[in-house]
Amino acid sequence: MEDLIFEMLKNYTYEPAIVYTLVFLVMFLSSIGLPVPEEFSIISLGVLSYMGANPDLFPPPYVGATSVEILPSILVCSGSIFFSDFVVFSIGRKYGSVIFKSNWFARIVNEDKLDRVKAWARRWGNIVPGLFRLIPGVRFPGHLICGALGIKTSTFIFVDALVISVVVPAQIYFIARYGEMVVDVLKAFQPIVVGLCLLVLSGLLWNLYKLFKVEKPK
Repeated sequence: MEDLIFEMLKNYTYEPAIVYTLVFLVMFLSSIGLPVPEEFSIISLGVLSYMGANPDLFPPPYVGATSVEILPSILVCSGSIFFSDFVVFSIGRKYGSVIFKSNWFARIVNEDKLDRVKAWARRWGNIVPGLFRLIPGVRFPGHLICGALGIKTSTFIFVDALVISVVVPAQIYFIARYGEMVVDVLKAFQPIVVGLCLLVLSGLLWNLYKLFKVEKPK
């Protein structure tokens, strides 16, 4: 199993176009409330960047193969996150009041969480986009509410971009720089890691089912 997992990681290390495209898609799914933690993509990019920077440990499939690298990973990941955040904010700004009352939204965010996020937004004002960015599980409703409550677009852009530009590059760089420790942890706790991945996948499929299922008329 260990050889299979790390062989797969090595293969993706030398397929940067595929990796960056997948990261963009995963980040967008995460931004609209589906249970795909963006931290999963950040860790993956860091590990793949580390593997790409150490061809002696993870040999490329052929001489001169292009690998996932730190700087492109940071730019792609940060840009994907910001784009997704801004799309959700813009939707909330234009359609927030309608979305909050929809059955579709209720399937993703329960009423208690929505009320709690609204209270945080009113309490913390202009800095709340940054707080939502740092708290997994509330980013989607939080960014919608930022738009619906009329937070200035310039304020949202500045705060969100500031937090992203500090947090995301630091995480990817640290993992890529000290990837040996991360890889050792992945190897040591491989069954747990695989189990968590399967759990996330199951949660994604279940939420997709709830999101798109057709309700029978009463």
